[in-house]
Amino acid sequence: MSTRTWKRWIHKVLAGRGMPQRRFDRRRPLQLEMLEERVTPATFIWTGGGTNNLWSNPSNWQGGVVPTSAANPDLVFPSGAARLNNTNDLSGLVVRSITVSGSNYTLGGNAIQLAGNVVVASGVSNVRITLNANFTTTVSVTVNNLADLTISGQISGGSGAVLTKLGTGTLTLGGNNSAYSAPIDIQNGRLVITHVNALGTTSAETIVNPNAQLQIRNIAGVIGEPLRLNGFGISSDGALFNAAGNSIWGGTITLDSDSSIGVASGTSLNITGLITDTGAGRNLTKVGSGQLIFSRTGGNTYRGTTTINDGILTIRDPQSLGAGSIFGAPQNGTPQARTIVNYNPVSGQAGTLQIEFAPTVLAVGDPNGILRDPTQPYHPVNNPYVKPSTGNLRRLQ
Repeated sequence: MSTRTWKRWIHKVLAGRGMPQRRFDRRRPLQLEMLEERVTPATFIWTGGGTNNLWSNPSNWQGGVVPTSAANPDLVFPSGAARLNNTNDLSGLVVRSITVSGSNYTLGGNAIQLAGNVVVASGVSNVRITLNANFTTTVSVTVNNLADLTISGQISGGSGAVLTKLGTGTLTLGGNNSAYSAPIDIQNGRLVITHVNALGTTSAETIVNPNAQLQIRNIAGVIGEPLRLNGFGISSDGALFNAAGNSIWGGTITLDSDSSIGVASGTSLNITGLITDTGAGRNLTKVGSGQLIFSRTGGNTYRGTTTINDGILTIRDPQSLGAGSIFGAPQNGTPQARTIVNYNPVSGQAGTLQIEFAPTVLAVGDPNGILRDPTQPYHPVNNPYVKPSTGNLRRLQ
């Protein structure tokens, strides 16, 4: 349509509405202005109504439209749909979010890029994501009350792809996530790990917040993840809880507030990494009837009180129970908190402190050394470096 035709059409419209006519400036012709381009997220709801379980089948999606990366898709897997075990056969799909509101789904197949969040509705159980996922941004995984989600596919992502666990339900990470290098922040509920590399590389730490828990189940090998603990877990069973198997934790554990470590009956957790703390010192409580072992050579540097409420705490270094001294200097210059071994006459729970290093006089420089009299400087005869006796200390009933 020419400029002159546009002017005639507008002139007629204005005249028909009784509006005053204006003389158009012939020096400024009418122009069309381009609007800003935006991608609006589209929701794709799984129905499973097709003849197979493939994501590429339009009949499996409400409205008969297959999700594409260009659509910035929000994928929804509702209750009542068919073909709960379905397969992504699309290549390079970028997904904005995944919402699961029905039980017993398994999402497998080709890898996706996840640029948003994952939500599992309350009461939904046995949901599994077996496909690999590359996190391209911060991702929150919300597993709501009485729900559970297992991600056994491999997770990858750079330092900015922080994984935040939300909701009071249980998230299990079971894949080899050695290509994931961002922090993991457990805000609520339980995060269960069943693979030695489930938490990613050791370049970023995992944080357990109050009223949350990191749980270990049947892991072979040494877990090297740096860990920051806060609080006592969901049911006072530990911010860190060894639920199954005999596990080894080799990463540094930082007590960011008073915290507890739990070990289930018939299991053991051997902490070979350093236990340290923040602020003016944090208290550590051992719970659960299993065995907790502090075996780092040179001991630990946390400064708070150690309380053993149940089960066995085994120490394999004179300074396993926290800050004592700088080697070769008098030990009265640093705080040394006490250790409490409890017995509960109502429940019958009793704690045991087990010492597993032999008494002997040591040479100067031995990392297991502790002064016979911590208030006095070293003397080769009157105040040598020694190891305490081996044995058990248990609260009298």
